[in-house]
Amino acid sequence: MSQVHVSGISKNAVKSDIKKAIQEILLKSTNNLAFLKQGDLVLLKPALNSPDPYPATTNPLALEAVAELLTERGARVVAGDQSGMEHVVLLADRKEGSSLDCYNKSGMGKSGVEFKALEDDGFEQGYRHFTDSQAKSWPKGFYVSKWIDKADHIISLPRISTHSMAGVTLGLKNMVGILRDDSRLEFHADGPYKWIFGSSKLKVNHPNTHKFIERMVEINLAVQDKLRATLFLATEAQTTFGPDKKAVGIFKTHKVRPEEGLVFASADMVSADLFALAFLTYLYRAKTSLPVKLLEKFSLLEAMKYHKLGKENPRANRFIKYGSEIGLGNIDVDMKYENVSEDLKKRIEKIIN
Repeated sequence: MSQVHVSGISKNAVKSDIKKAIQEILLKSTNNLAFLKQGDLVLLKPALNSPDPYPATTNPLALEAVAELLTERGARVVAGDQSGMEHVVLLADRKEGSSLDCYNKSGMGKSGVEFKALEDDGFEQGYRHFTDSQAKSWPKGFYVSKWIDKADHIISLPRISTHSMAGVTLGLKNMVGILRDDSRLEFHADGPYKWIFGSSKLKVNHPNTHKFIERMVEINLAVQDKLRATLFLATEAQTTFGPDKKAVGIFKTHKVRPEEGLVFASADMVSADLFALAFLTYLYRAKTSLPVKLLEKFSLLEAMKYHKLGKENPRANRFIKYGSEIGLGNIDVDMKYENVSEDLKKRIEKIIN
């Protein structure tokens, strides 16, 4: 079984207590940073799909706390990502927008962590071709940022949110940000709302093979050997639409701030997502009203086949099930709790089991 280390966070917790909890969970989930040597480069991969603040993107405090601990242990720390194509485009013949601007506007710039906008390295120079025998949904492979090669270690820092196209966006989806945009366009052609890209004059000439989720999961094969932990700071979450502030430019996403938040991490990316989905399912069931749920259901009919939140066991989720099938991690999880109420433990474990 893989371990997920979990700590409770009070709604009224102060910044110093939250930072301490984050750092303790990271240490426990990585055997006291056993992988780290003096001078190693650690790439932090936040969720920076947009310039919107947490919980639409990663909480800046998670970046700050993790970077501070790693730096104290002798690492060089860089955060890196490319924002979604609604905000940043990098193709062979065009470049628009700035991930650095999104980083600053989201509030992550206040963390003080050095940031690398992946698109700034250039379409040809900044990316390399990746293939893997397990990446069956990418018969021609895909292009990933060369920062994956530069880094000695990678730590993923997603947020917890639903997603209007993929159903949920957690850790396994977080690695979309390392893709070059031609590869992003290719996998989006497999999902709902393909028309969005046509309206933005971005060419999508790929047939729909209905492997939208599988393609996103397989991106993680490119980082599997260097990913040391997936850590979530879950003091807030988005339980409908998400991750942008508004869906289709109209409906506001529904945010939940529970009385009892969590910080949790695992060296196993699938186990981390399994627990994250269980917590999101709890928030969806217990903290999201029926009218809010119905609004999403009838607004996103085309995508609801990906969204069975509250109706399926997290192990049956396509992200998690497929991640386990191709060897990215384990769906048998041993939860190690501290400062978590018995009621919340029972609710989460009931959802998982």
